Amino acid sequence: MPKGIRGVSRKMLSGKGKGLGLLLATVALDHAKTLASDPERLSKVMETVNPQERLSTMQKAIQERKERHRESVLANVEEVLRQIDITIDEQHVGVTDEHEVGRWREEIASLRSAIPLVRVSQGKAWKIKEKKLLQRANDLLDSVFEVTTGL
Repeated sequence: MPKGIRGVSRKMLSGKGKGLGLLLATVALDHAKTLASDPERLSKVMETVNPQERLSTMQKAIQERKERHRESVLANVEEVLRQIDITIDEQHVGVTDEHEVGRWREEIASLRSAIPLVRVSQGKAWKIKEKKLLQRANDLLDSVFEVTTGL
């Protein structure tokens, strides 16, 4: 039989599952009384469950997740631009309009120069710039795909 649980009868402890809720409530109440009567123990418990520290930890985790998302989006744009570059280098021979190839290369350079600016943006401005950058990269990809494949 467990000892040291005040306010719990042996009868409650001997039954199989009988009075388990009451047992847990009694133990919790007993610990709450002990903490309330001892300010030093209460302060130690409060230090352990410091809401400000937990909030700070949660904020850091959220910020890290946002940064990982931001970097993955920008890495995706960089990969699309790299693939477009490769496609232009390999298949621009079939493209009769050199002006079109020059326009694509200018757009690639423009998008690459925008990536660092998007990287330092904050909040809604970042989301807006991210969407515009992704849209421009996808539009360029579609344009190159149509001309080089004929589809």
